[in-house]
Amino acid sequence: MKDKKVQQGFFDTVVQKKASSQNALKLYQALVFHRFNEVLSNANPILTSLVKKKRFEKMVKAFMKSGAHTDLIWQLPKEFRKFVKKNPKAFSDVPYIRDLLWFEYIEVELIMQDYSQHEASPFDWNHSYELSTLARIKKLKYKVYAKEFTQKGKYPVLVYYDVVLKQVIYREISAFMYEYLKLLKEYNIKTALKTISNKYKLKNKEVKELLEKPLKELCALGVLTIKDK
Repeated sequence: MKDKKVQQGFFDTVVQKKASSQNALKLYQALVFHRFNEVLSNANPILTSLVKKKRFEKMVKAFMKSGAHTDLIWQLPKEFRKFVKKNPKAFSDVPYIRDLLWFEYIEVELIMQDYSQHEASPFDWNHSYELSTLARIKKLKYKVYAKEFTQKGKYPVLVYYDVVLKQVIYREISAFMYEYLKLLKEYNIKTALKTISNKYKLKNKEVKELLEKPLKELCALGVLTIKDK
């Protein structure tokens, strides 16, 4: 009802010229804030359920004042994340906010992609692999994917879109697996295997046996794809 009154007031001011230009500016600003607040609330439903309404509105106003640059509505959530990252002190009362914004944004990003041409890659130690477009890995400080916001730590997580279930899946992975998957950005799987084995003073054969089953699964799920495919 409040939003409807604001919109009606704006119509009266601009179209029927019932108020001064100063009032018109205030009404325009109110409409812009309403739009920003609506977009960011819809994009971050968990965050808005955890912080008080006035606190979230304060975040939105601060973002509008110094962080919003895009003219594209759909890019606002991404810019909001960047704004929060650049202003950590302003959000010190919500220590999990960066992890949560990433969590809520990445789910939408993965869901919105086109997987019609997706094909699972066969696993072979002679191939080079990389994370496919349907997957992300990240080391979080809070288990926001499990709705745990108090215990700070190091939580490596694999996020991917399951093309069969048609939903985004979150899986905790070991720090060892996280590090190995990160190495695939620079090395083929054999070199990555040797690198991580040397770092932890383990035998290549033992690490290879340990990794082969999960790597086959990740290929079958489409999480890993052949680089030169």
